[in-house]
Amino acid sequence: MSLRSVEMALSTPGLDAQGNVRGPYKGIYAELAPSDASELAARSDALGRAFADQGITFSLSGQERPFPLDLVPRVISAAEWSRLERGITQRVKALEMYLHDVYGEQLILREGVIPRRLVTSCEHFHREAAGIVPPNGVRIHVAGIDLIRDAQGNFRVLEDNLRSPSGVSYVMENRRTMARVFPNLFATNRVRAVGDYSSHLLRALRSAAANNVADPTVVVLTPGVYNSAYFEHSLLARQMGAELVEGRDLFCRDNTVYMRTTAGERQVDVIYRRIDDVYLDPMQFRPDSVLGVAGLLNAARAGNVVISSAVGNGVADDKLVYSYVPDLIRYYLSEEPVIAGVYWNRLRRGMRLQADPTVAYALKLDGKWSGTLYRSDYGYASPFNTYLTDGLPPGPICNPGSQALRAAVHPARTEFLYFVADNSGGHVFSRTFEEHLNAISAARRARDAAPEPPEIEGPATPLNGTHEAPPSP
Repeated sequence: MSLRSVEMALSTPGLDAQGNVRGPYKGIYAELAPSDASELAARSDALGRAFADQGITFSLSGQERPFPLDLVPRVISAAEWSRLERGITQRVKALEMYLHDVYGEQLILREGVIPRRLVTSCEHFHREAAGIVPPNGVRIHVAGIDLIRDAQGNFRVLEDNLRSPSGVSYVMENRRTMARVFPNLFATNRVRAVGDYSSHLLRALRSAAANNVADPTVVVLTPGVYNSAYFEHSLLARQMGAELVEGRDLFCRDNTVYMRTTAGERQVDVIYRRIDDVYLDPMQFRPDSVLGVAGLLNAARAGNVVISSAVGNGVADDKLVYSYVPDLIRYYLSEEPVIAGVYWNRLRRGMRLQADPTVAYALKLDGKWSGTLYRSDYGYASPFNTYLTDGLPPGPICNPGSQALRAAVHPARTEFLYFVADNSGGHVFSRTFEEHLNAISAARRARDAAPEPPEIEGPATPLNGTHEAPPSP
């Protein structure tokens, strides 16, 4: 079968500008090429029938319809996925810290990083959730980050879903059905598994329970069979071995949640809820709700039950907050407090700061800066060179911003004494000189070869060729 015959199946993502198969799609092409158009159509029909037979449907305008699935999967290479994984992890971590702040001290609002009105006017900002701190500090147990590709082929975040994101069941069932229709495709290609999602979810939910619970009881709270995502609710509950419950199956007594069973009452420790906030507790939100559990928020506030995902998470996936996410990442994940802590620790121990920016400043001050910092520059005689002088330089070497000043006044409390750039925009921090040397070696291996050793940010090896002894514990 010619490439032209399968080019409609592969579509734009699988082909480059010249119409050639892109690297990640070569395995798919090898599988599809021997098939003619009728066979491809037959396999597509087989997918649809398999979904209908298994009840893998979604509700649209009151009708249950099979979930549509492209015959050719969209392929994300391992390198792309690695980059995506780091970016999404960073994003969710910042959003987690934002939720902790907004429902706690609200420092980000006091400092004007985002407008207070933007948060307080959000319909998903629930004051009822203020002060509720989950036992393990996690509010976002499941995050659905929608991605798109721009015209240049780069991934962009379309929106964040942090309340009750749905759709993962279709991912798992799609993969299982595709493996039946195209068995060789998965046998001959290394594809990341998705079938173990439920075990990861259960592990996350169980770890969210109170520390004094040895064997926590986890339930999945569903609005009922008429919900459009009920298939997913039942699938996840079955695979996790958790009870699938409705609001009428639960009740609260003495700020503790119980489940009605044929064997009597059973305490519930974690509720994976698939119900919107406003229907969750008629005592706090809509009094006419029959889907939730009266007193549930008080039980969560008392620490006797964990609600996953936490009430009020919607204030972090609001469309207006979306535009401020880069500011949230800089505000919450900046390494400046940790770096400031390194310099404070060295000053307290009487160690020289050995800060590369002071060397660069000294060279710039005398018009000798080449644009690159070399090991030989560390011996440049200047009172600003903290490799040669003790304590702080005689004056400022830059015009610090408010965030840098805040970090200097409120440094992170750590035992770190060294740091080195990790080639991805961050730093690796070390407690001992030996750890620092290992970090430097790893950083150098990750960089292209250079005639002289590249710049090493932060405290580094002294110039006299003798390594400084690691500081005493």
